[in-house]
Order: sequence, then C-alpha cells, then structure tokens
Amino acid sequence: MARSRLRSFACAGCGKDDQSQAVPALFDAGRSWLSGTFEGVSVGGVSGFGMTRERGSFQGAESSALSAAIAPGPVIVTAGGLTRDYLMLALGSCLLLSPLVISGGAIMAFISVFGLVMLGVYVPATAREARTRALVLRGYPEAFEVWSSATYCHRCGAVTLAEDEVLYPAEFQRLVWGTGGYGHLHK
Repeated sequence: MARSRLRSFACAGCGKDDQSQAVPALFDAGRSWLSGTFEGVSVGGVSGFGMTRERGSFQGAESSALSAAIAPGPVIVTAGGLTRDYLMLALGSCLLLSPLVISGGAIMAFISVFGLVMLGVYVPATAREARTRALVLRGYPEAFEVWSSATYCHRCGAVTLAEDEVLYPAEFQRLVWGTGGYGHLHK
C-alpha cells in the first residue's frame, strides 16, 4: 500500500508546528473583497445649488499588512477605462486643433492643447504599465513555485522555505519577487 507523504509544517526557527500555516492560506486569509451599493443625498449637486440624490456602487480589495508583506507579486494599478477616455479626448482634440485655432476658438484651443498634453503623459504611462504587467506575468510561475512551498510561523514571525531556510516576510518577498525576475519592483 502506498503511503502518502504529508508535508511538515514545523518551523525551522523554533521547531514547533502548532502555529505554522502555509503561506498561500495565510495570504488568502488576510485579504477581503468589498462590494456594495450606496444611496444618499448630496448638498450642492452639479450646479452648486440644492440637494441631489445619489446612487452608486463600489468594489475594492483590502489586505492585511502581513498578507501584503508576503504577496507573490506586486499589485499593478491599472488605469482601466480612463485610458480609453483620455485617448479619445486626446485624439479628438488633435482632429479639432487646427480648424478651431485658425477660427479663433480659444476655449476649444485650450481643450485641444490639454488633450495633447494628456496624450503625451498618459500613453507612456500606459505603455509602462503594460511592460510591467508582462514582466510580472512572465516570471510569476517560477515565483509562485517558491512562494507556495513556504510556511509562516505565527510564533516566530518568520517564513520557512522548503530547504529549511528561515526568512522574515520582507526578505521572503524579496526572494520570491527576485525569483520571478521582478525583484526591482520590491519596495
């Protein structure tokens, strides 16, 4: 009969296993997803006068400090729909720039120049975000392998790797991110 081989959660630092937890489980336990709706009244409104009834929804994620300290990769903040909006504004502004400036439309000329400036700022930022995302996705499988094999000891506050190497969370994260090739993104 084949014997299953159970992984030991004993901490290499203190030798105890009663306060050890797998790093992926600890990471998930420290994260929560938030979403909901709200309804309320705003004084002032769009015009600045009166009261306005507002409705909306929200979504977000919250992470404990420990969960963030052992994350397998960086959080890449995306611009989302703003990228599309700014690009449409900038491209529209480019199309409108020459005829309106010639005809003397000062407000439209200002909007066009603003759109061009936003195009010059936003396109490089979006390209940088895409390069960073590609770098992280390329190295994530190797980083995940190291990350998922580790355990965390709540007694010592240290992470134990499969080779019985003991690291503190920041050192562990630096090692994992370095394994994935995106260690330079570590704070």
